[in-house]
This record gives sequence, structure tokens and C-alpha cells, in this order.
Amino acid sequence: MKKIFTGDELVEYAKTISSKEEFEHFLKCLLQDYKENQNDWENADLSRYRTEFRSQESEFRMNSVRLADE
Repeated sequence: MKKIFTGDELVEYAKTISSKEEFEHFLKCLLQDYKENQNDWENADLSRYRTEFRSQESEFRMNSVRLADE
């Protein structure tokens, strides 16, 4: 059985993913981390996550346009 990563270990593990199997394991770890650390999550539900993601996506696009114009 593979080790379940949570917290900072999970963040580091995410940086090493290079296969479908590793990504599937990451999702299992992510779910476990949510179960154990839900109160620590900045975006603890899908609605909040989606809102934050759209905000970051919009900011990324604006920065990309600025870089392209330079």
C-alpha cells in the first residue's frame, strides 16, 4: 500500500507526479488531506474553490497579455 501524503508532504508529492497512476494516488491523498485538515483549507468547498480559481485565472490572463505586449 502506498503512503498517504497530507499537508506539506502532499504539496511536495504533487511536484513529482509524472504518471496517471501517481496522479490517481495524489487524488486519494488529496481526499484524505481534506478529511483530516478541512478547517485548514483556504477553499474548503467547490464553490469557493471555483471562485478563487476564476480569480487567479483572470489575473494570469491579464499578466500574460502584459508580457505579450512588452
